[in-house]
Amino acid sequence: MNPTIYDVARRASVSISTVSRVVNWPESVRKDKRERVLQVIAELGYEPNPFASGLRDRKTMTLAAFIPDISNPFFSELLRGIEDVAHESHYNVMTCNTDRNPQRFVEYMRYFRKKKVDGMVFASDPVTAVHREQFEELGVPVVLVATMSQTYPFPYV
Repeated sequence: MNPTIYDVARRASVSISTVSRVVNWPESVRKDKRERVLQVIAELGYEPNPFASGLRDRKTMTLAAFIPDISNPFFSELLRGIEDVAHESHYNVMTCNTDRNPQRFVEYMRYFRKKKVDGMVFASDPVTAVHREQFEELGVPVVLVATMSQTYPFPYV
């Protein structure tokens, strides 16, 4: 079983919040405590739980990339660039191949209302009223790539 923040705190004789500060803001913890906690982290092989951090920070570190046809070399290269840039900022990219099917797009959006994402990159077909409505309902930043909207004010590249 993987060690938890509770295990580290107990072993280092500090509070859970001290362990959290050592992991997230090490300069805020006295040197002797910080070193003791870091030693226990190393001994136990503790790794912070990204899901717990996401709940606390309200971030998933995940972006959704909507691609109309993943088999098209243009969109494959575009996705490669999206992932490279996202990776530099420690984000994961979830690829959504829409096959230019509006129903498939709506199903993806229904999924993202339950499983949160921090933003979306939309490189699919022209933006329709359905797209705009779904984007606004989800409430995360959206950037259009390789497409633009004359009707709706979404940023685009």
